[in-house]
Amino acid sequence: MPRIISGCPMLESLALYYCGVFQFLDLRKSLSLTRLEIKHCSWASRPTKIIAPHIHYLRLKTSETCKLVDVSSLSEAYLDIGIYERFNRKADLLLATVLKMLAKLRNVERLTVSTTVLQILSAAEIRRFPFRALRVQTLIVKTQLARSLITGIAWLLQNSPDLKRLIVQTTDKGSMWVDECVDSYLDTQGSKLDKLWRLKYGAFPPSREMYSMLHSEDSTWKLLASFIECLLRNTKTLETLVIWLGAFHNESHDWAK
Repeated sequence: MPRIISGCPMLESLALYYCGVFQFLDLRKSLSLTRLEIKHCSWASRPTKIIAPHIHYLRLKTSETCKLVDVSSLSEAYLDIGIYERFNRKADLLLATVLKMLAKLRNVERLTVSTTVLQILSAAEIRRFPFRALRVQTLIVKTQLARSLITGIAWLLQNSPDLKRLIVQTTDKGSMWVDECVDSYLDTQGSKLDKLWRLKYGAFPPSREMYSMLHSEDSTWKLLASFIECLLRNTKTLETLVIWLGAFHNESHDWAK
């Protein structure tokens, strides 16, 4: 990698797909590089370290966390961290590492987070992990309307005091058991889940029940109304709210488009 970088002094965009073998990426000498994309599946024991002080855009879609050493010029970031079975094997380390990554992204103007990141934030909020406030102005979240994700969204909004624009992309992609890994982890920590979810977000069902609710028009709109109320309740400076109802699209329900 250092030879490739040194041979391309005018490089502006770099995309690394499934290059999980490297554990250190130093882009300090790439003065023209403004865009970095990384997609990989790595089971290395150590996270990839990234030093990229000149990039303006970062897209990370990995099965492992990364250590962002220097990304000080970022203005836009996309973060998607896979969970899978690691949520129970080394969950505390996963939560702490993802929060450190978000701390490094705290100055970006535009941030996109996936459903898995929201799950991690939900567990971290319930476990009372510290969270540094973000300065993001435009936030894009990809989510289902399940309770293990709503908690993370609310916590993210509470810690984004400068937020002006919120874009929500609801999705039905992923497992109908999306809550299970979070519930299982919190159960090992002694959390009284039923009481906790009911007190904070009782309007939102477990993911396995959400799918059945989407077949009822009345239930769907009640769920959506509760979701919008939750978003507005946790923001103070929001000027624009956009919700894309991908999870509600059905060929037999024109009303959902």
